[in-house]
Amino acid sequence: MISKYDKYYPIITKSREKFISLLNKTKYLKNFKEKNEGLLSLIEMAVYYNVGIWTSSYIENFYTDYAQSIDIDNYNIEYKSGSFLHILTTGNVTGGHTRVVERWISNAPENQIHSVVFINPNKDNMSTLKNNIKEKNGECIYFDKSLSLEQKALKLRELGLHYEYIILHTHMEDVIPSIAFGTPKFTRPVLLYNHASHMFWIGKSIADLVLDIKKDDEDKKIKKNINDTFFIGVPSKEILYSTSDKKELRKKLGLPIDKKIIISSGTEQKYYNIGYDNYAKIIQKIIDEDTYCYIIGVKKNNDYWKKVKFLSKGHIVPLGYINFNEGYMDYLSAADLYIDSYPVTGYATMIDAISRGVASLSLKTVDSQLDYLSQTNAYCENEEEFVSKARKILN
Repeated sequence: MISKYDKYYPIITKSREKFISLLNKTKYLKNFKEKNEGLLSLIEMAVYYNVGIWTSSYIENFYTDYAQSIDIDNYNIEYKSGSFLHILTTGNVTGGHTRVVERWISNAPENQIHSVVFINPNKDNMSTLKNNIKEKNGECIYFDKSLSLEQKALKLRELGLHYEYIILHTHMEDVIPSIAFGTPKFTRPVLLYNHASHMFWIGKSIADLVLDIKKDDEDKKIKKNINDTFFIGVPSKEILYSTSDKKELRKKLGLPIDKKIIISSGTEQKYYNIGYDNYAKIIQKIIDEDTYCYIIGVKKNNDYWKKVKFLSKGHIVPLGYINFNEGYMDYLSAADLYIDSYPVTGYATMIDAISRGVASLSLKTVDSQLDYLSQTNAYCENEEEFVSKARKILN
């Protein structure tokens, strides 16, 4: 899986050894609660700290075995033809994850029914998603967060029987769908949208079909041993170049009018250092007295980003969260250059920047990039190429 010549080899090897050791200890636990808690911690470790392992048959089997040990009263529930249930762990007004579901439903044929269920809902008001669901005669369903693991799984199993197709957009560590649909008694097709191929995730054992966002996905075929897939890509937004005056937008947003503006966006974990890959150090090579880089999605009061802002003399600026429907697109239209998040790429965020006609760049990393971008000049193979192209665009 990992070449000893890879610069991350020592870091990943140490993490993998720890993961395997803890997993072996967990296998001997007899108490279900303790074993489940142990496995949930290991899943989170594998997802958010690269351990050089992308799937676990033992963990998958544990949750499908559990799925078959619990049951509902009735499986003879009729569904309407052309009905789809999209399952999200959590939806957000920021980021590309929820945008995918919005655009999927928006682009669906008028005669289809699309509903969305949130397993662990938050308080975000996703008005665009709600409107799209309403237009497709679906429902927006929220589970009570206080429900137990078993209660959520059985509720989801029964709910799924009312639809012809199940589509998973769940978080990588979410085991609820595996418990809900891991029994042979549940016969509706389960489609898994593979939005995190490069990471460890749970659910391949319940997926009748994995929907890929990359063609010839090495992470999926080799690291997860999944072959039954279908390429679907990322649902796009209508290309809509901004007609707003850039100077007026900058006045409105409080950005420097006569300076070069770089915008980047993503959740904080997309900018965490991976080994030696450091976003701030690379951006420092691009900015100067006349160039500012604004990052949407990272907290203003985060100690790391406060330090980055200080060391850059105020030229690398965290902006915090900005609602997608309340100003986010204005920031894109006001930019001279959009730079992808790094070291974890943004996927849908790049589509939004391109749709506004903004020059965009993405730097190759240990993470992967989608085909729509990796086959173009916007995709840079190394840091030198990235810095050179950024300077040419800005000047």
